[in-house]
Amino acid sequence: MKKIIFILFLCIFGYIETFAQNVLVVEKTDQTEETFDLGSNGSVSFIVASEQNPACINIVDNEGVFLYISIDDIQKIYFKNTLSLNDLSIENEIFVYPNPAKDYLKIFDNSPSKKQISLYSLDGKLILQSSVVNNESVDISFLEKGIYLLKCNGQTFKFSKL
Repeated sequence: MKKIIFILFLCIFGYIETFAQNVLVVEKTDQTEETFDLGSNGSVSFIVASEQNPACINIVDNEGVFLYISIDDIQKIYFKNTLSLNDLSIENEIFVYPNPAKDYLKIFDNSPSKKQISLYSLDGKLILQSSVVNNESVDISFLEKGIYLLKCNGQTFKFSKL
């Protein structure tokens, strides 16, 4: 019954295509499972049955490999999420806060070592050069209101002074 409803759905809406940035899992009726990395270039196309061909899905993986699977051979199709919180890495991330700031800025990363900072006005003038340890406050109370650039360990941050 599910397959009939699915095929009717495809007939009503015709050719449907979707793009995903994760892994497609196809569970087949013979209890096997295939996974396809769609990445940012892969696609899944549902193709309506014709006199010559049964209804099927066309899978193009991230590397451009084509595969057709008959709807009759499919038990279940779903997308498996490939990103979890454990996958996120903030080892080399630097955070500058608060933004906008009034009297001070704090610079935070996961490294205990000192960081070299350079503070610039928007016209490129060097205002301050210093080294700070993790989460140490940088006094900016002497700055006029405006937008400034902070360079730290090769990264550039824009912040507003209130």
